[in-house]
Amino acid sequence: MNSNLKEELQKPIVKYGIAGAAVLLALQHVIVPWFEWRNDTVDELHVKSGMLVSPNELEGAIEELTVKSDELKSELAALKKRFPKDDNSNVKLPTEIRALFKQFDVAVNRVSITELETQLDRLNLYGISIEANGSADRLFSLVSKLENDASFFIVDRVTLYGRKGQKMKVRMELQKYVQR
Repeated sequence: MNSNLKEELQKPIVKYGIAGAAVLLALQHVIVPWFEWRNDTVDELHVKSGMLVSPNELEGAIEELTVKSDELKSELAALKKRFPKDDNSNVKLPTEIRALFKQFDVAVNRVSITELETQLDRLNLYGISIEANGSADRLFSLVSKLENDASFFIVDRVTLYGRKGQKMKVRMELQKYVQR
């Protein structure tokens, strides 16, 4: 049996078949994985080279970010001026509101202040409920002033009622943010 096996292995077709099988195994387990690894590495290098930035571009971006940061700081300073510090705003707000209403010749009957919950870290939110009476044109001018005021009142609700000639009563719900 060994001699038959040796004779079969000595035939040229068997030798070529074994050599072909060895080449196929080498292709499958060595050369193809090497090409896949090479392609993956080349792709990774292309991606990394795309992320490279020249020093001049980097310096330009840093300068641009510095300028924008300075602009934002100046805008923040301007916004901070619009939000007064919270120095017992429950006492100051009614006085401030009465003075503002007096400028428009609107009589304030009642002012109530409620601190509301807010998700903002550095600001307190106050709800302000007001009952007042005055002429229609004065009331509309007052609402316009409140909406455009630099101290940032938010007019939430206005209810007009009890009209007698040009005079009418108003209930207003305002909100005001005050810096902590």
